[in-house]
Amino acid sequence: MDILDLIRKNQLLYYIGKCLMYIRDKEFRSKVIDLTTPEMVQFHHNGDAYPGKIIYYYKNSWTKTFGFFGVFRDILGGINYADQLGMIPVIEWDRASPYCDESMNPVTMNPFEYYFKQPAGIPLETVSQASNLVIGKLKDSWFVRHEYAGKVGYIWDQRRFEELAMIMRKYIRLTDDVQKKITADLGGVGVTDRTIGVHVRRISFQYGAKGHPRPVELEDYISAVNKLMLTGAYDRIFLATEEEETLTAMIKQFGDKIVYYKDVIRNNIGDTFISTVSDRPRHQFLMGYEVLRDACTLAICKSLIAGISNISMCAKIMKLSTDNDYLDEEILNNGLLDKGLKLKEVQKEIRHKVESQK
Repeated sequence: MDILDLIRKNQLLYYIGKCLMYIRDKEFRSKVIDLTTPEMVQFHHNGDAYPGKIIYYYKNSWTKTFGFFGVFRDILGGINYADQLGMIPVIEWDRASPYCDESMNPVTMNPFEYYFKQPAGIPLETVSQASNLVIGKLKDSWFVRHEYAGKVGYIWDQRRFEELAMIMRKYIRLTDDVQKKITADLGGVGVTDRTIGVHVRRISFQYGAKGHPRPVELEDYISAVNKLMLTGAYDRIFLATEEEETLTAMIKQFGDKIVYYKDVIRNNIGDTFISTVSDRPRHQFLMGYEVLRDACTLAICKSLIAGISNISMCAKIMKLSTDNDYLDEEILNNGLLDKGLKLKEVQKEIRHKVESQK
């Protein structure tokens, strides 16, 4: 066997060899570059299901660095990509999700379906036999047909929010059980048209993850709330936070004007889905449910005060999807860290702190 045969047997070496061979070939370079653009899709013809339709299967490969709305935001982006290219979306969440709950298995093996109906009503188990199947990729979720500030990450313009709000309005439906439960819980928390929604996430940001928001001090949240309360347009504050000390401080400051969900597990680490271990029934499902309920509640508030986070971003998308927007909106922004630890390292520190406190 000569050296060329050996190279052909190694896919990576063979690919590198091809690139070197055609490095000066403009047409070849263009074709390779096109393969990495969202507009270039690959079809799989696995069966004869759904003839004449293009099924877009988006499976989120969950990592321990993604919270509920970090992934939900990617899902909206993936569905937006499918919608703009005339494909029919089917969504699956990886069972590596921290919200994957074994007690839900008789209902569904797909954690996405704990909370949401399939966007187009196509059963996940039939996707593998689609006659025209496109496998979604993470980069699809960044696809847009216009230029805007901050294509990925935390800084968006209004057009991006409105674009994903349209997708949410068109495709996202809560399951009947989750919709019923959230409706009942909303009725009990006491949000009115004179309520400010406040989302506070600050403690976990103090660990300093590169590319993530710089922490905002609690005093800055309190100052922003006081400013709105002084307008006389509000008499109630809905607080969404995973931080026990934040809840205590806000109640001390605003008393019975603060309303909140009392069944949420909170801590002083600031990242419940990473740190909390509980023996309550359906704990993993409930962690996802509670953050989803917080966002839904923030979305019906008259105004919003929050830092930069996936939860506040998705609450705004929810609000816009109902053809409304916040009367007053203040996003406290100290910028993003251009230096610091990787997110995995930050979360390792959080877990270590949790273990040391046991």
